[in-house]
Amino acid sequence: MSEFVQFVVGRNHGQEKTFSASKSSLDNASPMFRAMFYGDATQTDTCVIRADDVLPDAFSNLLSHVQCREDPLANLSPHNVFATMNIALEYHLPALLQHCCEYVSRSLRASNCLLFLDSAVRLGAAECVDACWELVDTYIEVLFLDDFTALQQDTLIMLLRRDTLVVDENNVYRAAEKWAFAACARKNLDPTAANRRQVLGEAFYLIRFPLLTSDLLTIASMKMGLLSQKELSDINHYKNATIKPPLQFPTAPRQASVSRIGGVELRHNEPVFVNQGAECWLPAKVIAGRPAARCCVAVC
Repeated sequence: MSEFVQFVVGRNHGQEKTFSASKSSLDNASPMFRAMFYGDATQTDTCVIRADDVLPDAFSNLLSHVQCREDPLANLSPHNVFATMNIALEYHLPALLQHCCEYVSRSLRASNCLLFLDSAVRLGAAECVDACWELVDTYIEVLFLDDFTALQQDTLIMLLRRDTLVVDENNVYRAAEKWAFAACARKNLDPTAANRRQVLGEAFYLIRFPLLTSDLLTIASMKMGLLSQKELSDINHYKNATIKPPLQFPTAPRQASVSRIGGVELRHNEPVFVNQGAECWLPAKVIAGRPAARCCVAVC
């Protein structure tokens, strides 16, 4: 019986790679490996094991951890940390799992929180999910990130359900439209209004259309075609009615009390202090001129 075993991993990720490892080192690290090599249902002369669903970088991290080759956080990245966390759970390696959680805690930023969020939701990593939501709720720029259009639909639905988003509803709608165009491209669908509504699915009915400006509502209906004429009429009737009729879209404003832009915390009705000469992006409500999603204030 050979002391060494080969793992062929990553076929389903389009990056198949072969790793060689000592059975004894793996056996000592995890009962799962022990059962794999020496269990009753296992052929003891097995020298090659396939793991098509495992990301090669994640398996490399596992071997580095088991063999104590280097700093356990050295090769973790936003793109492999949750795959590594998943394999740590699968092979019962609590110390590796803890290293992954430490990495996420150290690395989480507004700029990468959506990438972490999507992976954490899929894995069911509750603490990581909660930390990501805190950033999503309080940082204005999150909905403008490129990672937003790559969110899984389930994550998008969870995001649009939140009452605590700091971003105004106009930008929530714009972000959802952008996501719908990207989703159509991923599915090789023409980005027609019908297809965009189809890919949004439940998420479409979580956009708080009654809170949009009248101009943007008209664009959503007449130019973008996302809202039907009847839906636009019902929303306008709701907005103008003294006694509000029932509506198929949420109508309550989101109730964020604190927002952040970069490292600057903004609280309602409180002054904001930033360094002289700093560039600071602030949300703005346009009362004249061309509408804009955001504006830049130069602090002199």
